[in-house]
Amino acid sequence: MTRGYAGTTMEAIAREADVATITVYSTFSSKPKVVEAAIHAAVVGPEAPTPLLEQRGPQAVFQERDQRRQISMFAAGIGEIMERVAPLFGAMRTGADADPIIASLRHDLLARRLDGMRAFAGAVMHNGPLRDDMSLEEAAKTVWALSSPDMHQLLRLELGWDQKTYVGWLGQTLAAALLSDRSTATKAQPPTRGAGR
Repeated sequence: MTRGYAGTTMEAIAREADVATITVYSTFSSKPKVVEAAIHAAVVGPEAPTPLLEQRGPQAVFQERDQRRQISMFAAGIGEIMERVAPLFGAMRTGADADPIIASLRHDLLARRLDGMRAFAGAVMHNGPLRDDMSLEEAAKTVWALSSPDMHQLLRLELGWDQKTYVGWLGQTLAAALLSDRSTATKAQPPTRGAGR
């Protein structure tokens, strides 16, 4: 949606997909449904239809026992996802002002994203305490904000950072925000999927 939400018509979507407009309507019924499907596909990525938290990358993060390594792995994974998702969230942000359905969809997606950050924060907490005994909710919201589509767009587009620089910054910033200087690997048993939820 390079023209933004309002400037992208169902006809334009059909042309881009090289299908008839009626095909787009019969498949998705409305433009908000197209946006929802596009974001879901971008989040899940090439391992679709496997749900995101059940994919190899997130599962490896959940099983990792070293907190700093967990954060580094998370930063790399979320960096890949943001490359696909952040431009769509930008279109949704502008569309939400004019379309209450898009506004509701955006709210729901951000809430679900916070649930995912709780799962990640819980996995990190399973391996040891966080800085200043930070709570699960504080940690989840910190990760949610720092790894947000908005932050990604600011750094990648406005500041012109490349992907490697962004991922490095995210990993270092999350580690500084979440972990004490004494955080190390532990011998705790790996958490199950969705730890901390």
